Amino acid sequence: MRKLQTDYFDLVFIHWPYGNTYHAYRELEKMYEEGFIKSIGISNYQESQYLDLVHFNKIIPVVNQIKVTLRCQRKQMLEVMNEKGTVLQGYQVFGKEETLPIYEDDKVKSIALKYNKTTRQIAMKYLVQNRISVITRPMEKQYMKDNLNLFDFQLNEEEMSYLSSFDLLEYNTKPSQDYQRTKSMLENM
Repeated sequence: MRKLQTDYFDLVFIHWPYGNTYHAYRELEKMYEEGFIKSIGISNYQESQYLDLVHFNKIIPVVNQIKVTLRCQRKQMLEVMNEKGTVLQGYQVFGKEETLPIYEDDKVKSIALKYNKTTRQIAMKYLVQNRISVITRPMEKQYMKDNLNLFDFQLNEEEMSYLSSFDLLEYNTKPSQDYQRTKSMLENM
């Protein structure tokens, strides 16, 4: 912190749920209690890993950064995060090849035309309206402007429902990361 000439950090993340994350998280909790950090965040935690972490620690993380796209909307994770008070923050929100056909979909194009937006803005707006904070990596000035130009319109219920229907992919998780199994185990402790 001396090298950065600061007395505290606003937010410190544990980037992956591997290794001795309990020890690392508890060290961050100590730093939080001592005022050296204002918030603790996590990244890439599945539902079961998140539940396990909050069950065995004192401080609930303020944010979980994880890949979210229209093809993998993480609805169950969003529900779990909202219940505990953690923000779900999506990265790679435009996806890769699995998501590209969505931007060419005729109905998505007509929604974009209706609001004078791009199809990518429509995808981001859908996530934001679902209380998912989004991170983007705009490489061009126009993309930066587009990303900021989301707050002058609202998608209606029918449009939200249509965009919701693209949710097809759930990431493969190992049995030890099974949400229902972990939740049941923790409830019976």
